[in-house]
Amino acid sequence: MKCTHCGREVALARVCPYCWTKLPPPPDQDEQGREEGEFIGPISSGKEPSKLLALVRYLLDPNVPWTKKLFVIGAVIYILNPWDLIPFYIPLLGWLDDLVLLGFLIRFLRRELDGEA
Repeated sequence: MKCTHCGREVALARVCPYCWTKLPPPPDQDEQGREEGEFIGPISSGKEPSKLLALVRYLLDPNVPWTKKLFVIGAVIYILNPWDLIPFYIPLLGWLDDLVLLGFLIRFLRRELDGEA
């Protein structure tokens, strides 16, 4: 079954795991007489989809090239690692390399994760 909102293939789910849209029940289980594939709308639970969960799904997706996964993992390790190209004890420059890499990582992930939907 395809999601009526994002068009991705979803099997045996009541909610699309990619766009968090409530999926209509199969035609024989619809009590309200809706047609097959009718868009019901997003869930109004007030909860935002987890960005961390989206990142984990991105890293576990077999369709994502390993080079992109390696960039994300390598950037996170470099940012968290205390040994940098520019040491922290140099004022401002010590943080600059981490901040620039963090900016690139956030921009890259926004484009990648928004492009999936």
